[in-house]
Amino acid sequence: MLRGELETFVVGPSNELAYSVTAALVRNPGQAFKHLILHGGCGLGKTHLLQAVCNGISRTHPELVWHFVSGEVFTNEFIAAFRTATLDQFRARYRNIDLLVIDDIHFLSNKKATQEEFLHTYNAIDACGKMVVLSSDRHPRSMSTLSEPLVNRLVAAMVVEIGPPDYSIRREILRRKAAVMQCDLPDMALDFLAQRVTRNIRELEGALQKLVALASLTREPLTLDRVRRAVEEYVPAARAPEPAQIVRQCAQHFGVTVDALNSSSRDRTVTLARGVAIFLLRRHTRLSYPEIGRLLGDKRHSTAIMAARRIQDLLDRDQSVTWHTAGGARDAPLRCLIDELEQRLLQ
Repeated sequence: MLRGELETFVVGPSNELAYSVTAALVRNPGQAFKHLILHGGCGLGKTHLLQAVCNGISRTHPELVWHFVSGEVFTNEFIAAFRTATLDQFRARYRNIDLLVIDDIHFLSNKKATQEEFLHTYNAIDACGKMVVLSSDRHPRSMSTLSEPLVNRLVAAMVVEIGPPDYSIRREILRRKAAVMQCDLPDMALDFLAQRVTRNIRELEGALQKLVALASLTREPLTLDRVRRAVEEYVPAARAPEPAQIVRQCAQHFGVTVDALNSSSRDRTVTLARGVAIFLLRRHTRLSYPEIGRLLGDKRHSTAIMAARRIQDLLDRDQSVTWHTAGGARDAPLRCLIDELEQRLLQ
């Protein structure tokens, strides 16, 4: 059995049609259509669906004979058969079947003899009323190095694109994978991965594997900062928040005004909000302490340094902080508070 299953494929707007046509093919092989091509970028689930077709056919129609290979394997086997004068055996293996499934058919690009052999194979299978399912990294019309007869044959099939996964698909994939790996990761970590690792599913799974290893080997709480540093290679460089945005976000979170942060007030809540703002300005901008001081009402740079150090000291000791709002007193672990603010700023 191959790994891919229809039941484990996460369906969303970007892949719903591809899933539906493969499921229909499994239910009624050769009824609605006999030839299917799935195309899209790497790591979007094409191989999963091709394998799911084979597994599904095995269960629902065990009498049908299928053959699953990659475009590279097909090419190598053809070359070997040609060199050893065993083309008859090669053709019998690929043509006397009910379903031929080839992953990454674009591998045949610039291989004239292999393309010609595959075209004859395709025609032979089609003449017998059998099925062909293929995947490619792009639409057949975009494969300029394929022969025109082969392209014309391929575009007559059911051609369906798979797009990049949206947030809901990425989040559900992470939830399922984490459950399979029996790792209880915090929602904050899964949310961050789903929001930031957006290119394809393989990178998403790789980032999750690294995070699971970090959680199990270090046995330390996963904070947003640790998650970000652990998977930064998978995350496209994010635009740094503007200094004014950091100041506004801190003021809003603590229920004070920006003017209050810029004032000389020593109110406990204002002082805490100002310290957190200074800490985040140093972490996420290139402002020096003198520049931060000037931004926050012309404070001395030594004042900014001391405020940042106080926040860092509280973080190092995993301390909670208390502040007052119109709704009453509030308290929270400072590390969680910083993580929450950073998550908003870096969205």
